[in-house]
Amino acid sequence: MENISLVEKYRPSKIENIVEQDIIVNALKKTIVNKNIPHLLFYGSSGVGKTSIALALVKKLFNKNNFKDRILELNASDERGIQIVREKIKNFAKLSVNNDSSAPFKVIILDEADSMTLETQLALRYIIEQYSEFTRFIIICNYINKIIEPIISRCALYRFKPIKSKNINKILDNIILKENIKISNEFKKQILKSTDGDLRYTINLLERFKFSNNTDLISIPNIIDKNELLDYFNNSVNNNKKRILDIINNFLIKGNSALEIIINIIEIIIDTDKLSNSHKCNILYEISTIDNKLHNGCSDFIQLIYLSSIIFKS
Repeated sequence: MENISLVEKYRPSKIENIVEQDIIVNALKKTIVNKNIPHLLFYGSSGVGKTSIALALVKKLFNKNNFKDRILELNASDERGIQIVREKIKNFAKLSVNNDSSAPFKVIILDEADSMTLETQLALRYIIEQYSEFTRFIIICNYINKIIEPIISRCALYRFKPIKSKNINKILDNIILKENIKISNEFKKQILKSTDGDLRYTINLLERFKFSNNTDLISIPNIIDKNELLDYFNNSVNNNKKRILDIINNFLIKGNSALEIIINIIEIIIDTDKLSNSHKCNILYEISTIDNKLHNGCSDFIQLIYLSSIIFKS
């Protein structure tokens, strides 16, 4: 049997198996009754089913014998230059299709489209407009504000929400049972806490644990020791600058990202009795700003220093 990742092995193959996105599932099922769909734009956080539902949708539209000929799947973060739009996408989009029992068009799935440059998006806009008669686009991104308005206006928009922890837990339990993975409930809780509604990331983390020779979950990348987080928080409250720098450097040397740290520290901030409720609200507001800056390429080191200063000021 082919050795594939757990993410691909347990990727839903049918639209109705997509978790937590019932409104979107029901809407898309209605659009394909007549083997027709508009251009689609799926947006929302990572690992919530955007690519899975796109693949399941096109499988529903086309016959098995012509499926590969009707689909072009691209990751814009790998192929985001304008040349890929002018050549690969345009060449595929302008091809007409044969009449058969499938949908009378082709589909281009463009993942991580928010990584495309403005120039590339403008070129894509004209291709969408010119070849819409026999080519549909499914555009997938995390941040819709990074997609230009001329593309947005040509698509039906669907926002994907984060997957609730209880539903991710059910999926994990199913995988753990089928794969015979030995993991304690405490370790599983730490995985769920660190992944913040991202199902793909959760399954990837479980797979890392499966193939680890170490029973200590903290030794696996991206799981952060709560004692280290408390150390960061308490020294921030006390404004112990030298210790804070040491802790931040230690986080980054271990491969922990600032995003993972802020996800995990939120619970500590909410539960602490060292801060007033108004101060907690201020910190959580600033965390949303930090999250946005990190997604726009700002330094993990600088943002963790900034978070520490916000905790102290509160």
